[in-house]
Amino acid sequence: MPKTRLTKESLSNHFHYAKWIYVLIICLSAFGLDLLFTVTEYHPPAERKVEIYLMGGLGDVEQLDGLAARALEYGKTIDPTLEEVTFLPLSYSGEDDIYGPQKLMVLLAAQEGHVYFVDRTYLEQFINMGVAQPLEGYIDQGLLDPGDRDLSNVTYEEPAPDEDTPPSGATHVYALQAEPLQGLMQTEEPIYYPDDKYIVVCSYVKNMDTTVQVLQFVMDELSTADTQAGTPAETEAPAGTEAPSEAGTEAPTETEAPAVTEAPAATEAPAQTAAAAAE
Repeated sequence: MPKTRLTKESLSNHFHYAKWIYVLIICLSAFGLDLLFTVTEYHPPAERKVEIYLMGGLGDVEQLDGLAARALEYGKTIDPTLEEVTFLPLSYSGEDDIYGPQKLMVLLAAQEGHVYFVDRTYLEQFINMGVAQPLEGYIDQGLLDPGDRDLSNVTYEEPAPDEDTPPSGATHVYALQAEPLQGLMQTEEPIYYPDDKYIVVCSYVKNMDTTVQVLQFVMDELSTADTQAGTPAETEAPAGTEAPSEAGTEAPTETEAPAVTEAPAATEAPAQTAAAAAE
């Protein structure tokens, strides 16, 4: 008659010989739960987010989480439906890299990513594929500020829509230089080398005005010389102005000035007149 009674010794033997089966079950269960969470996790639709890809970055883009949060807060003031602003890495190690370009083509085919930081080679590929959005209209509207960038350096002739149609001869501004965004190099670990890189907005973007204005906010933040990518710049409050006093006359009690945002140079506090001081 077989022994079916559970004893401490039988359980110990069972777990000794079958422990790897339980380890495998635990691992498969953890993987299944993670997969289920990933598949069912909520992702905002393309028109409710702004994704910015840095192609060929140097460091961890998580250092930009603070900037992304501020950009989202700003974006909600112009588009209350905006739910997410993210910076994402896109690996690219040079001309010999085949995996980075393959992933880029997959992203573009799936119409993922709103803004891309790329080199000139990929800028021209974006233009030839019809993926780069002309920006001069948004510059004229004041939604994008190119600053002192040389726009002739990023102006190209519009490509022909197909092989049977000749080019129209029209020219457009298809990108902005990333070089002024030195804040990308001022983090604890440099994130991205902006020199000789270009900012491209994709033509398939559904929330174009929101994307362009969020991009302008990001450029303003990263262009500030004393601003790191993850931390906003602090505005230094001006020192309080002391009330003048004359010899033999008791000076009035000084009132501590409240901390304020530094005013433009043209605006000054009115000086006390000599007659008022004498009184």
